[in-house]
Amino acid sequence: MKKILVVDDCPNVRRLVGLALEDRFVVEQIPNAHAAYEAMLEDPPAAIVLDVMLPGLMDGLELCDRIRAEASLQDVHVVLMTGHARADGSAFERASGADACFLKPFSPTALREHFESVFGGPQDAAVPATPATHSA
Repeated sequence: MKKILVVDDCPNVRRLVGLALEDRFVVEQIPNAHAAYEAMLEDPPAAIVLDVMLPGLMDGLELCDRIRAEASLQDVHVVLMTGHARADGSAFERASGADACFLKPFSPTALREHFESVFGGPQDAAVPATPATHSA
């Protein structure tokens, strides 16, 4: 199964995203951008759900910039989440380098459908590949 990082300082948001995705993806929840970046460098995920407003030295937009600048993370699908309404979400995505943006409060179903459209339907995401066996 593909791994998705959920980075948000609010445990309830992380939990909600996890509940929406955990039956089809491996979900790892991380509370801040610095820890997320370190985890990504060690084991790159297929995607990241990233809150824009994060406490600490690095916010979500800066982490998005670092992901796009790091060669080993170029294939990571970045989904931003923000509580700040934007007049044109697609312009925000392009300006930030994200692949998608969801406004809070968000629909867990829409978020799951987004990832299913990116990585394949439920049957594709939920069934791990069976290793081939060779007989001698």
